Amino acid sequence: MGLLFPVFLFSQTQSLWSKDSIKYSTSLQVYASQYTSPLYAIPNEFYFSDTLKKSNQYVAVHTWLVKDFNQDGYSDIFLGFFTGGELEKIPFKIYFYDTTTGKYQDKSYLINNNTGQSFNRKTMAADLNGDGIPDIVAVSHPECNTCQLSSFDILFSDKKTGTWSQVTLKTPNRNKGEGYFHGIALGDIDNDGDVDIVLANENTFSGGNITMSNDGKGNFTEKFSMNFFDKSVANYGTSWTTELVDINNDSYLDLLYWNDSTYRGIAYGDGSGYFGNKIEQRFPKTKYSSVMDYDAYDFDKDGDLDLILSTTDYNGWELVFLENTGNSNDGKVIWKDRSAEINATLIKNGFYSDDVTKNWLPYLALADVNKDGFMDLMPQRPLDNYQGYWIIYGKGGWNFSYFPNSIPEKQTKINTQISNNGKLRVSWKKLIINKPTSNTAINSWKLYMHNKPFGDKGMTKLPALLINNLNASITNDSVIFITNLPYDTTYFRLSVIDSNSLETPLSDSSLYSCSLPPSPVVQSKNMCTAEINTNLLSFVTSSYQLQWYDSLTSILPRSTISSFNSTIGNHLYFVSALNKCESFTKSILSINIVQTPAQPTLFRDTTNFLVASANGTTWYKDGVAITDTTQKYKPATPGSYTAKTTTNACTSVMSTAYYYLVTDIINLSKDEFIKLAPNPFINQLNFDFVVKGYQRLNLEVFDIASGTKVASQPNLTAGTKITLGQLSAGTYVIKVTSTDNKISYQFKMVKL
Repeated sequence: MGLLFPVFLFSQTQSLWSKDSIKYSTSLQVYASQYTSPLYAIPNEFYFSDTLKKSNQYVAVHTWLVKDFNQDGYSDIFLGFFTGGELEKIPFKIYFYDTTTGKYQDKSYLINNNTGQSFNRKTMAADLNGDGIPDIVAVSHPECNTCQLSSFDILFSDKKTGTWSQVTLKTPNRNKGEGYFHGIALGDIDNDGDVDIVLANENTFSGGNITMSNDGKGNFTEKFSMNFFDKSVANYGTSWTTELVDINNDSYLDLLYWNDSTYRGIAYGDGSGYFGNKIEQRFPKTKYSSVMDYDAYDFDKDGDLDLILSTTDYNGWELVFLENTGNSNDGKVIWKDRSAEINATLIKNGFYSDDVTKNWLPYLALADVNKDGFMDLMPQRPLDNYQGYWIIYGKGGWNFSYFPNSIPEKQTKINTQISNNGKLRVSWKKLIINKPTSNTAINSWKLYMHNKPFGDKGMTKLPALLINNLNASITNDSVIFITNLPYDTTYFRLSVIDSNSLETPLSDSSLYSCSLPPSPVVQSKNMCTAEINTNLLSFVTSSYQLQWYDSLTSILPRSTISSFNSTIGNHLYFVSALNKCESFTKSILSINIVQTPAQPTLFRDTTNFLVASANGTTWYKDGVAITDTTQKYKPATPGSYTAKTTTNACTSVMSTAYYYLVTDIINLSKDEFIKLAPNPFINQLNFDFVVKGYQRLNLEVFDIASGTKVASQPNLTAGTKITLGQLSAGTYVIKVTSTDNKISYQFKMVKL
């Protein structure tokens, strides 16, 4: 038989989107976390066989949990049931999420002694026995006239075997005043680091709610939940619905409960394991007095928890919005009822009156379903995917907007094929909604890819590709999107995003295989204007055909090589490799064109430094590089000096040679001399010398400004007259040397 759903559910439960109101220590976070996969569960992914059918009565899901029961990082689902006759016990079901198929697999055989319950009322999960695996707590009480016994059961986990075992802890008889279990709440009420249980108890002669105090190993001590200092608490400390939350922000869990039309409120906790020792408070009166659910969240971001109540009289219903404005002097929360203003806005859009919102709900779910940073509200129902249900969108603070039918249907399977240029052509039939609501339309799609079969969005290594009318060809009935294969074997699944930013479940999977060539290897280079190499192929290595692109984002490739840009600056070239299919990423070749610096000029300043005309100088003496690279250099010895200039790794041609003469006077003995006279001279100089061991000396004349040699006379004897009439007027350096270079003497002479 298929899975059936009742029109309304008298249950409270946890779903994937629910926010646990319990404060957990770090060591207990294993059951507090709600994992992000699979996000959606739709009824056709489940099937319950006829073995669930008892006494020819239908079986319906009544409570459910979404938790990572097997601790593999993905959410699983636990289900509790009831039958039409309410007498038969229906075994529990547990389903593990299968990452290969993206569907749930029945693992109920892992539950030992699985007798289940009749009319399972509420189910919660927490690590009660300290093994790191969630245990499951369930309460039940049928409503039929012959039904007497409630049932309080725990499915304890066994980490070693990966199984659970059902244990029944209490079976009170309501006809005997022993109690009636309609709800439960979990939390560390005595602040000892483990999770305790509060049973919502009604129809009892001996007291109110029952606390099962945990020793951390799953052993429990039973006591009443409230001290009876207050007559009203003693008389009405019983309830149908309970929640645990630190509502006054004092680090102790408080008990929220509803009993009847008058008594619904808060018994504040103090860490003693009891509630209401000193403080007890009633909630403000509302239009409908019966409370089905409490949900705590800081809607106005002021640091304390506000409340939303789902209220009804089983005919009409209303959401109650209570703003927490802080505590009074006696520690009670001061409430401001925001219901009138918020509901007035919702009613304008048909809330409470249209077909999807006119019926009351037992449990409210809070989640930011459109990922805009604000909490949204919706019915919490099992496996519904929100199809046909409603969402109230949070807009920040106490502003909300209502939209019915807020998510489009699931996308069908997609088609894939490779085009001639190696691109993947992904296409699918565009969804056509015959009667779309005025506020819902297809806005875009997301394409998910993986190198192995996957069922969940969170499994993929690459982010989803967002597809819209800017990057796809969209007609009235089809969509075509061009992309690249990221893997040799690629699996594809698709989702639809509607105008409210809600996303559908994933489509069925498609597969395409192709041997991807590696991206080309490129050698980026700085290139000087004096040595440009315009052959881009010399910088690209690949064994496959190359495809060139005009930009990184361009889709259409060219088989011809990109034109070389020789202008100064950095230029990027984009290239891929093509086998049958194209390499996943484009390689980026960077060619930086740098201006080659001009040939430097050299001159000698007044302090006898050689100066180059630009920075980045490399000096050479007689053609050999020297270590000094400063712009100014003072030679220690005479010689032919040249220089090159380097800027941004580009080097100029060599400068013209400058012959540098060291003008320091050589010390001769007192009986030795070298003379040139007169100084200044007009056309002729008298050259005389007495140097021991030398009969002849050489003479060279240099322009002191340029360092250029302008005259020379070798092998001169003492008393020689030297004619220099051909020289222009100016200052010259005359160098006198011996052939063996042991004598070197310089004169600064002025010609008139």
